[in-house]
Amino acid sequence: MLLCGVSIALIISSTLQSDCSEDDLYKPIDSEPGDFIIAGIFNVGKVETREEMTAEGRKKLTKYCSYDKALMWGIQKMLALRDTVEREQERFRKLNKTLGYEIYDSCNSYTTVGQISNIIASKTNIIGVAAPDFKDFVKFSAQQVTSFNIPMFTYVYNDNEMMNDKIFPSLFSLTDTEQVEGDIIISFLKLMNFRYVDIWYHKFSKDMAMHVYEKYVSTVESGCGRIEEVSNISQIVNIDKSYGKSGGSNSSSQVQLILSNSRATTLAMIEHMTENLNFKNKIYIFGISNGRKNYLQSYIPVFKKEPGNTLILPLAALLNAEVKVLTEKLKAKEASRNSNLDKIEEDIRDRLKWYEGGTGYDSTMTSWMPYVVGGVKILTQSLHEYLVESSGDICMDHLRELIFETLINRKTKKQVLIDDVLTIDFSLDKRVVTTGYEIGVYQSTSDSYSILGKAFSDSITVSNSTLLNEISDYNQTCSESCRPGFYSTRKWNKSDLSCCWNCRSCDAYSISTEINSAGCTTCKDDEAANDNNTECNEVKRYTLRVTPLFL
Repeated sequence: MLLCGVSIALIISSTLQSDCSEDDLYKPIDSEPGDFIIAGIFNVGKVETREEMTAEGRKKLTKYCSYDKALMWGIQKMLALRDTVEREQERFRKLNKTLGYEIYDSCNSYTTVGQISNIIASKTNIIGVAAPDFKDFVKFSAQQVTSFNIPMFTYVYNDNEMMNDKIFPSLFSLTDTEQVEGDIIISFLKLMNFRYVDIWYHKFSKDMAMHVYEKYVSTVESGCGRIEEVSNISQIVNIDKSYGKSGGSNSSSQVQLILSNSRATTLAMIEHMTENLNFKNKIYIFGISNGRKNYLQSYIPVFKKEPGNTLILPLAALLNAEVKVLTEKLKAKEASRNSNLDKIEEDIRDRLKWYEGGTGYDSTMTSWMPYVVGGVKILTQSLHEYLVESSGDICMDHLRELIFETLINRKTKKQVLIDDVLTIDFSLDKRVVTTGYEIGVYQSTSDSYSILGKAFSDSITVSNSTLLNEISDYNQTCSESCRPGFYSTRKWNKSDLSCCWNCRSCDAYSISTEINSAGCTTCKDDEAANDNNTECNEVKRYTLRVTPLFL
């Protein structure tokens, strides 16, 4: 194979100290040589602690991150990369070429990520990299590999900075930017004519939530709603604080938008809303992370308790791909061959045996696996196309440029076989790989689930117009009526619109007799309001006469 130029590893000095063992810190957990290598940086967080005396003598004790499921998810993504590369081998052998892989543990450390990225950048036969699991690590790593024209794909929630081709020219994403996701949600709201929306967001999705609120909710004609952070179960009290005590039985908007939260927190939120706050006849729209099809069975029992609830899920095609072949292979441990990666996986599996009646796997398969598979498949498919088209060997640096040019800098469409029986259409534009979103709708009254249509960043196609009519124009106001004895008052000082109000009780000497009264009527001087503040009653007058004891 002809190699062009000489790659030189950059050496970065850092004051950050890693807890990982220096002996094998920067070595791959697992690797396979090949003419072309795909590398991956994942977080397992395996760290070496102090040496301690044991019954077998002094030993270094290994400890892991406290969140065991996260360890298993990291391992699963590593296995997904390894399995996908191995399954792609056959068609490359026909070209007398071989594929290989190198899998690294980021050790949840900036120092480790930086050093690993330098090592990757120095290797001339690496044609692509699966980026680390966290946004800051992605940016840090991408800076190291950029100057070597190595395409790096990420699947974490990204921002406009990550997609800036001047800062990270070799980085592309398998997920839309937060702004694009926000635009898709806005398209949902417009399509269904939802004007009054409460937004509950995770702190990581604040920018997306503010984008939706400022671009749509606070500007649409007669539109309004709340926006509040609820990042975990302990912050559910923020929902109560936002509503306060009112004369209306339920002063929430009819549409509840819950963005980018975990399944557990989302489930706790809807249970609190339906059971404690008496939410009825609502439409719930979830974000990309909590709006997954495999989560639906957790949500349905809550919504079925109260007929009239509707749930809308924007189902990202790749995120909701089941990759059954790979999943079953991992569950059956067919991927195991006693490598270091498999030993770590076995160790973590043993610690998870108390999950799901001892199996530990059924409920802990990470839904990010399809993104790893998809990213590897796109790289290998693009590589294969160029090898078929080229005559003889091709300059590696030029080859990496061609792959990236095809993937990102041109508007292209590809059909990628994710699983043995699952083909997904990929649209590649503006450094983002888009697979589109199915719009899933669950209605508790009929206990039915249907697909409304499909959404992309710039368009929505409706395939079920009857369903659209059923759920459109759903809410006419974001506040329920204030009963007699209360009066309605605007919620905000600025951008105050008539669709939303609070209900406040009249004072002891005033009443209201109409629904949604704009104010209270003051009683006469000799009158006071009854207990319900709905009518004035005469106040009995008492006269005190003082009789002197001595004349």
